[in-house]
Amino acid sequence: TWNPEPFMPPPVVPRLVLDASAAGSDETALWNIVSQIYNIEHDDVRLRSLRDAEPARRAEHFEQLRRTYPIRREFRYTRVVLKHAGKSLAAAVAALGFKAG
Repeated sequence: TWNPEPFMPPPVVPRLVLDASAAGSDETALWNIVSQIYNIEHDDVRLRSLRDAEPARRAEHFEQLRRTYPIRREFRYTRVVLKHAGKSLAAAVAALGFKAG
């Protein structure tokens, strides 16, 4: 069997500490955590730029996006340390696949 792990780049954010009391809500805390690992807004802008293009150009541009997509490690490669967090936030962070701190 082949294990690709040794060939993968390290995660951009291997460890993240969040004071949940400063975030306000669980949703804001989750946004703060996830957005440091994955910028969905960047993907949204790139994909929306295809919306009005001719079909052939859209396909070409989409293939270019796929070829140049930045490397992004899965959430499980980031350890999240939560301070002052309730059980629901801790459960949501774990459900997203992050390692618990």
